[in-house]
Amino acid sequence: METLLPWILSIAGGAGGGAGAGALLKEKGLGMVGNLLAGGAGGALGGAGFSIASLIPAIGSMLGSSGGSLVGGGINGLILTAVIGFVKSKMSK
Repeated sequence: METLLPWILSIAGGAGGGAGAGALLKEKGLGMVGNLLAGGAGGALGGAGFSIASLIPAIGSMLGSSGGSLVGGGINGLILTAVIGFVKSKMSK
């Protein structure tokens, strides 16, 4: 269970970040389910060790261990959902 907790927190944070990105970018959102799935995938990337937040030192220094999983997953989910939304909107034009 101790090894699963960071993954669960990362995916949950990513889903929250995806929902937040969808709320911020209404025209470029993926729909509620799409936002949650894309955000969860971004959070899972963070759980796998690829963290966009670690590329930004100011954000990386604010994150703790379990809070880092949740917040880092949220940041990854938000960014991945926004990128997918922008790409989708450019492809549909």
